[in-house]
Amino acid sequence: MVPLMARDVCFRGIILGSYYATTDIEHRPVLRYTIPQIVDFMKQRREMGYEDSLSDMQSVFYEQHNYIIKTKVTTRLTMLILANLFATAITNPIDVCLSKILTQNQASGEVKYKGLIHALKTVYKEEGRGKFLGGLHPRFMFNLFNGVMFLFVYDRFTHYIDTIYQ
Repeated sequence: MVPLMARDVCFRGIILGSYYATTDIEHRPVLRYTIPQIVDFMKQRREMGYEDSLSDMQSVFYEQHNYIIKTKVTTRLTMLILANLFATAITNPIDVCLSKILTQNQASGEVKYKGLIHALKTVYKEEGRGKFLGGLHPRFMFNLFNGVMFLFVYDRFTHYIDTIYQ
């Protein structure tokens, strides 16, 4: 369980960190109501006995979902591919060792790998660097497909949210 979490947290951290580091997002909250409407609303609240300030009611008056992604899709896609390649290369040894840990014969009572760190050391020592990169291409393609789908779904979702609030 912990090795799976280590692999996934590392992979997602690299992918999402690079995505947000390379994407220029401008967040511009805008007023939902006109100034006269806000003044009337605040007067009504004071007449009802509430002592709210304008800053206390800011979440009511401002639309927080207004943002623009300024980075081109091609740039974001290129950065996604590069981040995916880097993240896959970093986490592939963990994935290889996880497969070995999960498929070792525990019925005989002898466990070859005692944990992730021990498996990483043992596999590198016994099988070399080439084993760590085994399966890199299929895993990269699988992760790339997931990343492109994430980018597509994320763009469609943000576009949908924009249409709701405009």
